[in-house]
Amino acid sequence: MKWLLPLFVFCLPLTSQAHPADVTPLRVKVEKQELEFRFTLNLFTLGKMVSLDLDGDHRLAPSELEAAKPEIARFLQEHFMLRLNEKSAKLGGIAEFEPLWPSVNSVDLREVERAVDVTFVLPWPEVIANVWMEFTGLSQWGELATIQATYEQGDLRMQVPFSQTEPDYLYDTGFVAEEFFQVPPAKPTPATPMWAVYAFGAFILMVFPIAYLCIFRKPTKGGAQSPP
Repeated sequence: MKWLLPLFVFCLPLTSQAHPADVTPLRVKVEKQELEFRFTLNLFTLGKMVSLDLDGDHRLAPSELEAAKPEIARFLQEHFMLRLNEKSAKLGGIAEFEPLWPSVNSVDLREVERAVDVTFVLPWPEVIANVWMEFTGLSQWGELATIQATYEQGDLRMQVPFSQTEPDYLYDTGFVAEEFFQVPPAKPTPATPMWAVYAFGAFILMVFPIAYLCIFRKPTKGGAQSPP
């Protein structure tokens, strides 16, 4: 027991470092020609990205959060590398910015479970075959910081963790293969044009009297014809 106690004391700081605040959820909604990225950033992570406590009262007012919004967008745009179909892409402006707490005057910055949803929407001019992502700002978030990405494509759900040792991932959508093997729709049978109907009717009117004379009228000896 004497040698177990020092070992436990040595391991305690290592285990205490692991904290849910180090994990940032990211939802990646995959459509054929559009991607949606929703980061759920807690106050602990946001505080490492930008300065939140402008007045030093350890509380976050709505005005302080709104003032930090451009810096939050800039940080993610600069540290979130993207390639779609092997072509470089960039996040645009923030599409949605939603604090995940009731409407109050301010919140305590030490409440790390408080979080903000930050959403970006990226349209793409062609069918998205693959998405490559890399995060270069995890070192600023901390040694144990990770991003837990969930790719959502229709009914498919796939989770991929990003860390400093594994900062990138290539996701294949399968949309191109899906279109390649898709059976083309049957072409509708064209309707008979009206001019063909009229031409057929005129043909019948012309041919019927001639056929009648050839079949039912017989020539006489004197060259005259007798009635049928």
